Amino acid sequence: MTADQANGMRWGRVAALGTALIVLWLGAGAAIVLTLPTWSERAAFGQMFCAVESFFTVAALLGVVYTVRLQQRSLALQQAEVEVTANELMRAAAAQERSSHELAQQVRVLSLAARADVVRSLLQLGAEASAVSTTSPLHRLLKQREALVADLEGLLAELRSSHAG
Repeated sequence: MTADQANGMRWGRVAALGTALIVLWLGAGAAIVLTLPTWSERAAFGQMFCAVESFFTVAALLGVVYTVRLQQRSLALQQAEVEVTANELMRAAAAQERSSHELAQQVRVLSLAARADVVRSLLQLGAEASAVSTTSPLHRLLKQREALVADLEGLLAELRSSHAG
């Protein structure tokens, strides 16, 4: 049975119950009119049910109060869920920011490592030269290599301190 069929059956039952209640109400009214000939007798009969009417009025009011309490609880639960979701989103955003920062550091380290590899390769090519003067391109490459190594060591120190903290 599909949900639409179940819903249709439910509304059919509600309609049948409503129809039965209306027929019962009309039948009771007709019975009162036929069995009680004067208005004073009908009024006395109707006043017998004032206490029952008061009971149902109080019961309806209590039902409304209970419904409002249930809605307050539901609203409080929804508010708590929204707060939990907001906290989770903030934690996820912070984690993504840390990840982005670490990725940028990795890119920088890899870039420096690639530059160091280029310098090392150039140094190996120039290693065949026996004498190196301070004005030669090989000497400049050695100085660049030393600067790159210092940059790499600084970056590694930064990475170690960021992972330790």
